[in-house]
Amino acid sequence: MRGAVWAARQLDLLYPRSDDQGAQWRRVEPHGLVCKAGVWYLVAYCQMRRDFRTFRVSRIEDLVVRDETTRPRPGFNLQAYWEQSRRQYEEQTMPFALVLRVAPAARRRTWNAEGTVLEEEADGSLVVRIDTESAQAAIAYALALGAAATVLDPPEVRDAVAAAARSIARLYAD
Repeated sequence: MRGAVWAARQLDLLYPRSDDQGAQWRRVEPHGLVCKAGVWYLVAYCQMRRDFRTFRVSRIEDLVVRDETTRPRPGFNLQAYWEQSRRQYEEQTMPFALVLRVAPAARRRTWNAEGTVLEEEADGSLVVRIDTESAQAAIAYALALGAAATVLDPPEVRDAVAAAARSIARLYAD
């Protein structure tokens, strides 16, 4: 891959799909390799998406170096692109607030989480705010607590947890 970047050769990458439905081949024009916190990324113009994309190198399942060469895209600045991508990523990973009512028996299981006790109820339950990195992480956290926690907010997480619980109940109904 490094050689293809230096030689300005196109690549075919087998890369996981964003919808988690396997992987697909993409033809790309590599523009640079970037390392952040020990993790390498390939910045390339994706012919399928007709735009620049950032590919995590460790997620590339296979690659083929093509004979076709590539030229730098007019006006493309790798440093500016990477800086903008980094800012967008940081904005997307702002804490996602999950508000739960946690039964007394499960209070200890929330101590290690990045959270804030909002209220302590008369029965010993806690209303807590847990900061997670995304809605998916919030759903997983709530499901891990099982029946010992009730999602109070946000509604889309509450609905997703309820749907997952119904699905699990159907699996065990048989």
